[in-house]
Amino acid sequence: MSRRFLISILEVTRTAARAFVVLSFATIVIVVFGQVVSRFLFNAPFSWSEELARYLQVWLIMVGSAVCLRKGL
Repeated sequence: MSRRFLISILEVTRTAARAFVVLSFATIVIVVFGQVVSRFLFNAPFSWSEELARYLQVWLIMVGSAVCLRKGL
């Protein structure tokens, strides 16, 4: 494989990792906010929201740490 092809794959991977970090954080915020609103206003919490937020947080930390290491933070 050529060096240019490998660099383009690396750039796509970097962009996907950054997008995943942003989208997973936004999803966590929206899901937890929806859980709080649903629990206090409607007295009917979502059964899946805490588990989804927990799994997304684990993946956010793993992928986000890779992004931070690459940027030198």
